[in-house]
Amino acid sequence: MGFVRHENQGIAWWSAPQLEALGLRHGVSERMGGISPAPWNSLNVGGSVGDEQARVAANHTRLMQAMGAENLAQHKTHQVHGTILMEAGPANMRGVQPQPEADGLYTDKRGHVLVKHFADCVPVFVYAPKSGLLALVHAGWRGTVADIAGLAAQKLVQLGADAGGLYAAIGPSIGPCCFEVGEDCAAHFEPGVVLRGAGKPHVDLWQANARFLMQAGVKPGHITLAGLCTACHTDAFFSHRAEKGKTGRFAAVAWME
Repeated sequence: MGFVRHENQGIAWWSAPQLEALGLRHGVSERMGGISPAPWNSLNVGGSVGDEQARVAANHTRLMQAMGAENLAQHKTHQVHGTILMEAGPANMRGVQPQPEADGLYTDKRGHVLVKHFADCVPVFVYAPKSGLLALVHAGWRGTVADIAGLAAQKLVQLGADAGGLYAAIGPSIGPCCFEVGEDCAAHFEPGVVLRGAGKPHVDLWQANARFLMQAGVKPGHITLAGLCTACHTDAFFSHRAEKGKTGRFAAVAWME
């Protein structure tokens, strides 16, 4: 089962029904419904791509209102394609400057919204419903290779979750159809996720992250893949590769009610 689309107040987002059924509020936003002009049109929530900060803030507010999270504590970090996991707290509240560097956030608190930004990289949600634990990570190819998804699952286990009770979802991101790489990049991945044919190799980041999650103990049936390629669908999502680096950022958002 893939992700499903929701829309409210002119804002759309995608979520995993399996995680929804377990009580997790979450979603990956589409790019339309905001106020930013091209090349960030229109619901750009990325503050480091050249867009005016006032527009970015207004877009973020629109998204939070549409998803019903505007009155909750919101947490975000400066993403650096690493593997640092940071607990959601005062140091990474939205608006704190400078933002701490971390590509993963986790929490055991309800009503705390984890926020990450994307434009081809992989959003990975990891949820332990029985233990009340949640993680959200930003996995670019470097973060994927370094196992940030598996590290997030391991972190929740360290905090008391049972690995067999973890659920995960891999959101819209660049797909194996479009993630063409050089041999130097392909060499970092297991052969099973490198697709070869005519031309350069392609890497399946979705399966790469799923494999790391399973190695950390997540059951295959507990992992949902959105199967939506951002580079193929620039009408709905920002794509750094397809738009040659001149684009905005959409958000992945998650919280426990």
